[in-house]
Formats: sequence, C-alpha cells, structure tokens
Amino acid sequence: MQQLRRVAANYPVESKRVQALYTAIAGIYQDFPFPDNKTHIGCMSDEDHMSVTKDTTRKLGCTHYLHIPKYDYFIVIFHEELETDASFLSVVIHEMAHGEQGAISTSQQPHGKLFKKIGKCLIQHVKSQQAKLPKPYCNVKINEVTVLTQSVKGFHPFKHSLDLCSKDMPTVENTRMQKSVHS
Repeated sequence: MQQLRRVAANYPVESKRVQALYTAIAGIYQDFPFPDNKTHIGCMSDEDHMSVTKDTTRKLGCTHYLHIPKYDYFIVIFHEELETDASFLSVVIHEMAHGEQGAISTSQQPHGKLFKKIGKCLIQHVKSQQAKLPKPYCNVKINEVTVLTQSVKGFHPFKHSLDLCSKDMPTVENTRMQKSVHS
C-alpha cells in the first residue's frame, strides 16, 4: 500500500482532483466512514501501477485492500483513461464501493450482490446531494452502468449487463468503450 501511495504522490495535480471528489462523496455518503482522502485514493499511470503490482489487466481504476494488521485500502484511478468528467465521477464511485465492500467482506465476488448493493446506495446518496460535489461533478450524469460493472478498459457494460442499463442514450465514455472493443 505504501508503495502505491508514494507513486500516486508523483501525480499531485491529478491526485488532488480525485481526493477532492472522494472527500465530497464521503461527506454525502454517511453509511460508511471513508477515511482520510490523501491516504486512500490517488492517480497514476497504468504503467506505474503495473510496475508496483505486476497486474497487467487494463483498468479504469482499481482498489487494493488488506486486513492485516487492520483494514487498509488504496484506490487507484487511471486518470489518463478517463476522457469525461462523467466517467471520472462514475469510476471513483465504483472504486469507493469496492473500498466499502472490502471492509465488510473479502469473500464476496468483486462485482457481486454486496458490491451492487453498496454501489446502488452510493449512487442514490450522491444523486440526492450532487450539488455538493465540486465543479464540474455537480453537473454531470452518473453512469450507473460504469458504477455497477467492471471498470476494465475495453469492457462494454451494455453488452454484458443489459439488466442494469438505464433507458438513456449511451454516454461519450460508453461510445469510446464500444469502439475499443472492436479495435
């Protein structure tokens, strides 16, 4: 965890942006006590993340956690992969749901029932008080499909989770993901 925190410190502008959003969401969502932002979320490049974790899965964000000696987690947001404010907001909410899920149970599936329950609750709270988020996030639509499904680069949520899709037109980031699947 400490190594991830050190790498994220090399991205001060990007990490500060995601930390401000995390803090605002944590202030709205009182169901789980999200700890201090600087020690639990940050940005980095995919390459820097791979050099620390050896994880070669292409993602939009990920959450690392451990329980020994006490629960700790760190959310990594791959800011270079997120082209819109809506995708940035949605991926941060997605990863915060993983943070809460990890505190409750590590035996649950990463995107299973518990994760979806937490994700839906986060979405509901954020939507009800979205005006409290910093600009521009107070004015963007949360992509519920992104929040409730895998945040893997190239993953097409409409193809795999039709039951979760809203009736709205696809957003810019979903159009980008559709293109990358076929590339």
